[in-house]
Amino acid sequence: MNVDMLLSNATLCDAIQNQELDTVLDLLEELKRYSGVCILSESRYEELIDFIYTHHREEDCIRLSRLLEKEMARGQIVMDGPRYETEKREILRHCELETAVFQEALEGEGDFDASYLVVCCEDQEGLRYVFQTEELQKVMILLEDSTDSLLEFSQDLPVLYRELVFDKKIKDSMERLEAGFLCRRKEILHHLYCIQKEIPDLLHKYGPMDNQSLGDRMSVSCSPERSRKTVKNELTKQADHGEIVCEMHTKMKKIGTRPPDRIYFCASVPKGIQIDKKDLSEKIYIYKITKHAGVSKKKK
Repeated sequence: MNVDMLLSNATLCDAIQNQELDTVLDLLEELKRYSGVCILSESRYEELIDFIYTHHREEDCIRLSRLLEKEMARGQIVMDGPRYETEKREILRHCELETAVFQEALEGEGDFDASYLVVCCEDQEGLRYVFQTEELQKVMILLEDSTDSLLEFSQDLPVLYRELVFDKKIKDSMERLEAGFLCRRKEILHHLYCIQKEIPDLLHKYGPMDNQSLGDRMSVSCSPERSRKTVKNELTKQADHGEIVCEMHTKMKKIGTRPPDRIYFCASVPKGIQIDKKDLSEKIYIYKITKHAGVSKKKK
């Protein structure tokens, strides 16, 4: 997903003055993960150059100078005043219409236009105003709801959810979603966020617990698979030295008469377990995003 981020020279000048430049630089580095392009304003450019020169011995200013030179040469940072001003007006218009609450947008309870792939580096209220890497990470999850390609979507998931480990065949499992990928796309983004955010917090707060107790404390419907046969045959991932039991699942909304789709995962991989020689100890392993396991095709 290609996203544009607006950045004014005034914001850079203020960041240098307020010793917050490291925050903006971290945000620019984060933008690279999403193949994003930074659009600089033209106003106050001379002032910015003076600021950089005055503070040229400071580590963050050295880093900024090198970053601007490198990324402008690559076209990842462009100075385009007219485009900046046009997009800034559009950002303002969107923020007036959209919810400023991330959870509302994620759950579909508040308006958010995922098709408009532009954010702005400013410390203001609004989901499109990002000044911390965490804020950019959240809005990128919301913008992913515009991705129509299942291949691209599956490739984006490990970038969006860095604390989760996805099975190599996650795309294949999504091809078997009962309601279809496009219908479930937003729910998938919501459920994965809850898994990534809530499970580590719950395990830290309550310590180790059985899967049912863990699922009961989740904000989305979550529980272990009841059928031991289904767990053994469909929900157990063979690892290099051992196995990962992925009986935990979040349950999506019911559509029609068929059982709702699910996300099957392991909340904490046992210590010492590896896949392709990569240690997955205590990681959250997302095994399948698919239809209800154990349901016979003949029952359709």
